[in-house]
Amino acid sequence: MSAFLILLGTFAIVIGAIAWRGYVLSIIWSWFMVPVFHLPELMVAQAIGIAAVVSFLTNHGTTNTPKDPEKSAIEQASEGVAQVFIVPLGTLFLCWILKVWFM
Repeated sequence: MSAFLILLGTFAIVIGAIAWRGYVLSIIWSWFMVPVFHLPELMVAQAIGIAAVVSFLTNHGTTNTPKDPEKSAIEQASEGVAQVFIVPLGTLFLCWILKVWFM
């Protein structure tokens, strides 16, 4: 039963991460691509699809850095989860600064 819950949780995190990245893409697309290149705005569903395709096509292999043996598997997994949600948030924040202060 616990393996099923881990699989279900992993699936939910992956779906949430893809949706979050797509949402962020739809926002920064409308901030920069629409006014500069006069492109149509992306709906969130379209942006999720584009983000999923780009993620699928780009290399997201493991790094050569060894895993820390002092950290448990849960700690290492939580760092990975934090990264897939925090990196888009940081990107959105940086783009917001660029939009507000420089455009």
